[in-house]
Amino acid sequence: MSNNFINASFFFILEICSVIFLTNQKVANWVYNKPLCYDIFSAVNYLKNYPHLREDYENVLQENCRLKEFIKDNEISQNNKKIFDIVNARVINKMTTSNKNYFTIDKGAKYGIKEDMSVVCGDGFVGIVANVGDFYSTIIPLIHDNFYVSAQLNNSKATGTIKWDGVSLKQTRMLYVPKYIEVQVGEEIFTSGFDSSICPNILIGTVDHVEDDDNTSFHNIVVNLKNDFNTLHEVYIISNKLLKEKINLEKKTIEQYG
Repeated sequence: MSNNFINASFFFILEICSVIFLTNQKVANWVYNKPLCYDIFSAVNYLKNYPHLREDYENVLQENCRLKEFIKDNEISQNNKKIFDIVNARVINKMTTSNKNYFTIDKGAKYGIKEDMSVVCGDGFVGIVANVGDFYSTIIPLIHDNFYVSAQLNNSKATGTIKWDGVSLKQTRMLYVPKYIEVQVGEEIFTSGFDSSICPNILIGTVDHVEDDDNTSFHNIVVNLKNDFNTLHEVYIISNKLLKEKINLEKKTIEQYG
């Protein structure tokens, strides 16, 4: 890269900063009344949260919600009936260093959040809503040793149970898949939807390898998680409008036929 290009780029950045400093009294006060290092840090922080950029960012999140609703609706139904509501939320606290990990988000009952709703992000399944306040909620993620979710292998459609073994934030285990089922390295694994509150067809991860034990008739599948839970900041909470009907029908069937 030539020196002329670097100089021109630096000059252009300085020009933009100058305009902002001159047109915003708050930033101008920083320049004249604070140390230089503080000025730079504060100005960068201000620009990061500049109102117009922040508004655009929120609009993108809302658009993502609408797109995800459309996609999920059309996966389940073709009659144009709205089945899912999706609310975006921001992770404001997290625990990822224990066997009992959790996340806290900035949305609660005032936004329609309820316990046991599915939580996803752009990369796939995250977990479920555990507890709900008016404005905040906590999430139990896949990386919790007391959390189970029914999952399905993409190729064979065989189902099993995802349960984290507490070893790595990047991997989990899929259990109870019979050994006669062929499992391929790299095969995708999705939520099955057999759990009452969890949406189907949400990506969990891919098969890393299989560690079989001769004393059991089931595979022990090591799964590479799609999500990086250490860097998770934005999530989507999914509510299924038809869930109550499903639960009531299943309950009625059990009562009638045992």
